[in-house]
This record gives sequence, structure tokens and C-alpha cells, in this order.
Amino acid sequence: ACSEGTCVSDGMLACDDQNPCTVDLCDMELGCMHGPSPSPCTDGNACTAGDSCQGGECVAEGSIVCDDGNPCTTDSCNSQVGCLHTVNDGPCDDNNACTTGDACQGGVCSGEGSLLCDDANPCTMDICEADGGCAHEPMPGGCLDDDPCTVGDSCVNGSCVAGDAMVCDDGNPCTSDSCGPGGQCQFIPSDGDCDDGNPCTQGDHCELGACKAAVMTDCDDGEICTQDWCDLESGCNHTPNAAPCNDGNACTVGDVCTAGQCVSGGQELGCSDSNPCTEDACEPLTGCVYPHIDGPCDDGDVCTTQDACAQGSCGGDVVSCDDGNPCTTDSCDSVEGCSTLPNSLPCNDGDACTSQDTCNGGACGGDAVVCNDGEGCTEDYCDPATGCQTNNLQSPCDDGNPCTTNDACGGGTCQPGDDLNCDDGDSCTTDSCSPASGGCIHEDIANCCENAVGQVDFSYSGSVQQWTVPECVSSISLTVRGAEGGGSAGCSGAEQDGGQGGVATGVRAVSPGEVLFIYVGGAGSQGSGGANNTGWNGGGDAGQYGGGGGGGTDVRTVVGDLNSRFIVAGGGGGGNTGCPNHAFSGGTGGGSTGGSGDNGTQNWTPAGGASQSAGGSAGSNCSAGTFGAGGNNGAYHMAGGGGGWYGGGCAYAAGGGGGSGYTGGVTQASMSNGGVT
Repeated sequence: ACSEGTCVSDGMLACDDQNPCTVDLCDMELGCMHGPSPSPCTDGNACTAGDSCQGGECVAEGSIVCDDGNPCTTDSCNSQVGCLHTVNDGPCDDNNACTTGDACQGGVCSGEGSLLCDDANPCTMDICEADGGCAHEPMPGGCLDDDPCTVGDSCVNGSCVAGDAMVCDDGNPCTSDSCGPGGQCQFIPSDGDCDDGNPCTQGDHCELGACKAAVMTDCDDGEICTQDWCDLESGCNHTPNAAPCNDGNACTVGDVCTAGQCVSGGQELGCSDSNPCTEDACEPLTGCVYPHIDGPCDDGDVCTTQDACAQGSCGGDVVSCDDGNPCTTDSCDSVEGCSTLPNSLPCNDGDACTSQDTCNGGACGGDAVVCNDGEGCTEDYCDPATGCQTNNLQSPCDDGNPCTTNDACGGGTCQPGDDLNCDDGDSCTTDSCSPASGGCIHEDIANCCENAVGQVDFSYSGSVQQWTVPECVSSISLTVRGAEGGGSAGCSGAEQDGGQGGVATGVRAVSPGEVLFIYVGGAGSQGSGGANNTGWNGGGDAGQYGGGGGGGTDVRTVVGDLNSRFIVAGGGGGGNTGCPNHAFSGGTGGGSTGGSGDNGTQNWTPAGGASQSAGGSAGSNCSAGTFGAGGNNGAYHMAGGGGGWYGGGCAYAAGGGGGSGYTGGVTQASMSNGGVT
């Protein structure tokens, strides 16, 4: 700033660039300048050593060594804090010949004990000698034999001798008592008779482990004049009542029980049916009887004549009121006699050339029949005796299909003639005829000649797809992608742990008109107990909880011929899981070698990935992959192998292997594992 006519600076310019490897200074003409410095420095990374300034930057000479020599720690380096030694639980060797199953625990290698000398006999003392030899000396004491349903087992001369059988009795006659697995008494409900202690029930039987009565005891003594009941202590009882009853004489009424006996009420039964064709009487055993009588009578109906008794009924012959005309309704009134009224019922006038015949004013008639069968190749007419008749014509016609020519009548219908020629002489069009469109259709062929440059995509369809090389095309670039392996199912839902499919690319020389066959692999799915969960085109099957292998994707020159494949992308292996939730991923598919499955921290062997010359190795309890197909086993907890040039292996309780890719039939080839879901 100016002061008393002179320019004066208030302070020095700050030129520090915060870089320990530069020398910062200020030039009065040029301002701030930063030159390289040989000073020591630190690059801020605790995992490097020998840091020094070089060319104005802090450069490390190398990395620090974090190996602490302990197999029970996993050594690593953190750029912020330096060396880390994390305790692991992996296998190790404690250098003691009398231990086995050595494993890291809390950062220390130790064995589980003298397991090498354990003969699994509780009646021997197992000793590991200094020279590594085992000794087994008998010893007394209690033991447990192989039968959990014995008690008091004891050691005798080095062997466990069974004691007394365990007694299981719950005092319930409706259970079958026994000693079950694990030495636990089990009381299984049984069938059979029992006694519930109630004299008022009968048919007692066991039901669901309890004694239940079938029905109450029937105390009925067959006497209507006693009240029957059951006492819980004394059983059935019978007390006289005063109920209505039947003394056995059907000709008396008002009978009543007195002192346990049925006594007549003293009233006579009235027997009158008001029928002139019967005689009224009473029989003590059967009651009222009405024997039939014969003779003339009058039923009071004018629509009958010659009335007489027959089988206990009065009746005669029915008077006929029919006038022979179907267009009148004839009836008879029991008081007024016969009557005739016109109706409007359907009828038949006897003429086949009328239809919908109907009665009108007591006469039958109908509408004239129109004989037209809608065919231009027939002549139609009507005969009163036989109805519509047809004569076939022989003449040109039109069948209504623009894709046929020279149509002609035959057998009463228009028969199609020759197919319409739709060839337009252009090899770059697909020629066809569509009745719906009104004739010939000429569709341009994609990628033909001047339109040859383009892209054709094929998606998964579950079946073989084909592509014909268009004219003017001599080379094609291909990118094929394998399908993903199926996911698994944990205790609380699905796990997305199927291996991803691989990718293969390349260029192939082709000829116009050549037909190629495309197999787009299908993704594997979650196993569900016996259902087929394979990915289409080589994926391995899976059992419940496991995932099926993903199918490989390939291009062939011959349908169904695995050896004609010239480019292949491998499919991913199926995932697997268990409870509680822990998922084991399937191997990736695609490269020259498919990825192996994962077994997490479990003890099951995962499946191997396929190579260029062999299928992936089998995992636990499963099968290896084969040429073009992943290993499979639809049994419980299996994961299928991925398809490919060779298929990946399958595995129990671990991930399936991925299938391998192949580019032996293309140039400019490349393959990569994974990346396709």
C-alpha cells in the first residue's frame, strides 16, 4: 500500500504448498516458487517403509512385513494403524503326537486330547505312550450300553454289560407303554375294550388314550307301563307309571297304565269310511276292517258312465270328448259335461314346405320354408312331401381366399384351385400370401445386402432357435452369455446365491444361406423337493433347499450335436443353504475354467468348476459334470452344476460348480467368468 509517497508491503506472501517434498520460497519478481526437496517424509500409509522424497513426491521403498510366525493368527496390514494379527480358528499342528484334531483356539494351537487312542469303549482306560503307541486296560465302573432302555449298566472285563430293563407304566389301560428312542418312556394310545367304572354305560373302549363309553346302558325292560332309568350306584331301575298304552285289543281306545299293567279305557273304536263300496267292521287283532262289496253305485261324475263298485271304489267308463281336431282343446266337466275350445298350440299341417306350424281359429297352418343353403354351387327348391332339396352345380366360383386361383364347384361346395404365385424375384424379400391381408406380401429380409450390417438378439425361449445367414454376409461377431445358477432357500426365505453365468465372444466366417442353431441357456431355479429345477441346455438338477445349475449358451451347426458347438458360454452353479440361514454360493460359469462352489465354514465338499477337457469334480454325495451338462442329483439339499462346454459338478450342502466356456471355433476370441445374472 502507498505510505507517504512510497509503496510499502504489509507482510510476506505465504508460499507454503503443504508438501514436505518441496522447498517453498518467494521470488520478488516471480512470486511463489516450489522446488524438489531431499528431506525425509511419510506417505501417510502405515503399511509402507523407507519413505523418501523423490521428484517432489513422497515415495515408499517397500511394504512392511507383518508375519508374526503364529499359524493361529491371520496377518494383515491396515494403512491407518499398521500390522494387524487377527485370531483365526483354522487347522494347525501343536507338535504333540498324542493329540489329534489340532485347531487354533484363541490364537493358540492345541489338540482336543488323546483321541488317537480312543477305542470308543467306556470300559477301558486309553493311554498314549511316549513312543506313540496306544494301550487299552479294562477298568470297572458304570457305563451306558447301546440300548438306552436298560438301567444299571456296568463294565465287566472291559465290556459294557446291560442292566435291568427300564419299566414304563403309566397305569392307563388305553396306552401301550414302552421304552423309546433315547431311553425315553413313550405312552402310545392303543385300541381295545376297557371299563370306565360307570354301570350306566356300555361298550366302553379306548379312544385317543382315554377310556370312553360307546353308548349309555339300555335299561328298557320292554314294558310300556314302567319308567326305566339308571342309577350310578345300583344300575337299572323300573318304576310303574300312568302313561297311555295299548291293551292289545284294537277295538278299544283310551287304554292307560295302572300298577304296571295296561288296562282298557272301555270305549269302542268307531269304524266308518263313508264308502258305499265297503262294509264297516272291527277286528280285535287288527282294528277297523273294510271288506269290499260289489254292486252298482254312483260316483257323482257326469264324465263317467256304467258306475259300479270294483276293488272298494266306485267308478265307471270315461266319457270321450275328442273331436279329432288337434287345434281344439277337448275337456269334460264333472258337472257340465264335454266342452271344445280353439287353441294356439304347435301343430303339423302335413306340408314339408311350411314351418313353425301353429293352430289359429281351430285350423293348422305355417310360414313358407325358404330353401337357401348359402352355397353358390347349389340350386335350391322345396318339395311338399320331402322339404328342401339341392342340386349340385358344375361352374367356376370364388372360395373367398385371395391366395387361390381357378376355383371351381365340386360336390356342392366351392373347391380351392391353384395357390397364388407370389414370387417377386427379389432374393432380399420373403414372399408369402395372407388371406387376411388380401393377397401377396413381400417382406424385406433383415441384414440382406445393403441392410446386412446390424444386430440380431436371441433371448431365452426354452427351445432351439435358428438363424439363416442373409445374402452378402460373410462374417458375424458373436457375444454369448451363460445363465445364472438357481438360488437356494434358507429358513426365512430365498437366498440369491446362484453363480453368475460367463461370457464368450468371437468372430466366425459364414456363408449366405447357412443355418445356425442357437441354444440360449435358462436360469436354474430354487429346488422344491423332487421338481425339475435345471436351467435349460445342460443345467444340473437340484433337490429341496438347493438351486439348479444355470444352462450354458452356445451356437451350433447341427441340431442336438454337442461336438458341432463352436462358441460356448458356461452357466453358473446352483447355490445351497441350511438352517439357521447360511448360504453357499454356486461357482461362476464362463471362462476356460468354471468357478468352484463355496462351502462356507461347513464340513461338506463343494463341487469343482469345469475345464476345457473335463467336467467339474463332484462335491459331497453328488456327481461330476460331463460333456455339455452339469452334475445333478434331485435328492434333498443338492445344488446342480452349471452347463457349458463341460458342465460343473453338483454337491450336497455346498455350492455347485460352474460350467466352462469354449471359443475353439471362432477368431478374436475372449472368455470371462461371471457377470451374467
